[in-house]
Amino acid sequence: MVRRTALTPETLAALGADRLARLVLDEAGRNAPFKRIVAAALAGAKGADAVAALIDRRFVSLERARGLVGWDRCKAFVADLSAVLATIVDELGRADPAGASVRLLRLLAGAGQVID
Repeated sequence: MVRRTALTPETLAALGADRLARLVLDEAGRNAPFKRIVAAALAGAKGADAVAALIDRRFVSLERARGLVGWDRCKAFVADLSAVLATIVDELGRADPAGASVRLLRLLAGAGQVID
């Protein structure tokens, strides 16, 4: 019986950068929240301003939306909001805590609109 390989930083590093990049691209093509997290990580490499701009663009899109989220899309919408929150906390929070606080407040301010 073959033993399962644990997912650890060491076992993933053993795959090599090219193989990992292909796996990330494949998953990003299937999973929109994951794609947003990867885009945020890439923006994080450019600096806090790039991450803040990415978050602000998403907020503008959410604020302009007028449609309702149906029951069949609810899980995906929650995953999308979770990705936005993770981007604020993880990427922007490390580089610009004050900017992250502003975006967290903006996220909370829009909660009533989302619930309605």
